[in-house]
This record gives sequence, structure tokens and C-alpha cells, in this order.
Amino acid sequence: MIDRPRNLNAVEWSQALGLARQSCARVFRDGGKPSDALGLYGLAVSGNEAADWGRAVERIAMALCGSGGHVAQAPMSEASPAPSSQPTAA
Repeated sequence: MIDRPRNLNAVEWSQALGLARQSCARVFRDGGKPSDALGLYGLAVSGNEAADWGRAVERIAMALCGSGGHVAQAPMSEASPAPSSQPTAA
């Protein structure tokens, strides 16, 4: 189990870890590597992370919590609804 950094809220860390695991599982299912998962979030890949899913999950979770680097934009799932463009009443 990945230990929660002391400076993060336990609930926030748990949510970020769950999202990171889900994202990595999707990449793994599609035949990708940990470096592909890190790339989805705009995170740089070092040598030891290229083959370590656990480290990739931790790095993504840290980035989602705002303490592990810059996240370009979290990938949207294909099932996510498109933003509504309904006109507003005047």
C-alpha cells in the first residue's frame, strides 16, 4: 500500500489514489506502459518509473493533489458527457 504524504488530507489522497489507479488500469488494459500513463497527465518520466506501475500511480496521485508536479489536464473518459451548450434565458 502506498503511504499518504503527511501534508495531504486523507480523503483527498484516497480519492486521488483511486483515480490514479483507475487511469493506470485503463492504460494497462489497452496495452500501455507506466510511462504512457504518466504522459497522459503531462508528467515527466524518469528511468525507474518506466516499468513501475506502483510508482506511476503514486506520482499521478501526488500530481492530482497538487504536490507532485504540474498536471496538464486529466484525461476525460469516453463516457463523459460533453459540456452543455444550452442557451440561457434573457
